[in-house]
Amino acid sequence: MKKISLLVALLFGGVVLGGPVANADEGEIGFTISPNLPENQIDKEAGYFDLRMTPGQEQTIEVSVINQSTQDAVYDININQANTNESGFVDYSENLKDKDESMKYATEDIVNAADNIAVPAGETVNVPITITMPDEEFDGEILAGIQVLKEEAEEEQSSGFKNEYAYLIGLRLTMNDNKVMRELNLKGIEVDETFGESAVIATLQNPTMDAIGKMDYVGKIYPKDDKENPIHEFSYVGNEMSMAPNSIYNFAITMGSKELKAGEYVVDFTVNDAQGNQWEFNEEFTITKEKAEAVNEIVIADAPKAEAGIPGWAFAVGGILTGLVIMMGILLLKKQIAHSKN
Repeated sequence: MKKISLLVALLFGGVVLGGPVANADEGEIGFTISPNLPENQIDKEAGYFDLRMTPGQEQTIEVSVINQSTQDAVYDININQANTNESGFVDYSENLKDKDESMKYATEDIVNAADNIAVPAGETVNVPITITMPDEEFDGEILAGIQVLKEEAEEEQSSGFKNEYAYLIGLRLTMNDNKVMRELNLKGIEVDETFGESAVIATLQNPTMDAIGKMDYVGKIYPKDDKENPIHEFSYVGNEMSMAPNSIYNFAITMGSKELKAGEYVVDFTVNDAQGNQWEFNEEFTITKEKAEAVNEIVIADAPKAEAGIPGWAFAVGGILTGLVIMMGILLLKKQIAHSKN
């Protein structure tokens, strides 16, 4: 089993590139990378490529791969288009095969690099990355992550569970500072099970070439003919959620182990971003009898059950008694300490 750990956290104007998901000492990682920033770098202090380019421009940038170990190594080089992951954040850790229909410029058509690079022990190799911009000028941004992943040694390939460490350096390409009018579309609603919970999934689309940051989601789900009695209310506020340009986010509104009932429903919610934009959505959807039964079979079976034969009030009484015993023990201990000091 492989586990890939991202080790570099960078920012794109408040939209997180990636965060450390595991801790490792320098000896365990064995390598690091560094961007060689060119003259057309907009933010000279940034730790990622933030390049201002012109239509049709061709440019080669470099990333230094430093092998700090005592063994020769080979590193995979991946250029990953920014996407929105299932948790609602901009993600650069993998290159999705299915691009959104709104995407006009795919990174794979613009940015090219060798599939891998060999670096001798204790040495540094500069990896060339070629950029060829579209011939027509565009407003907005193209976002990607340059991922460097150490290949497994032969002795590691035959073992079981392994950690693979990858570094990411951000790549942001722009042609001007023109403001992009943000949009957010609701493409559809479906009902399903997500991580053992019943969920209403709203498929959202960001069709623009602009990342949307600090998104808040607030709303409710109610029967079509009974707006005043919602079956579920939700609020995802202050979580710093975001969406990549030209991407899809399957926003899962989870409802725990709540039993689904067939019928006609409405999901009503608003989305706000850091720039004061607000989008309001009101969409009808249907929970069929077959879908309700399929989801309930999973969700209710996985829901935690109270121990048979022991009513809930017994646990409450037991908790109170336990608390009293602990308090008495603390008081007795304080008295013993005070007595010993006298």
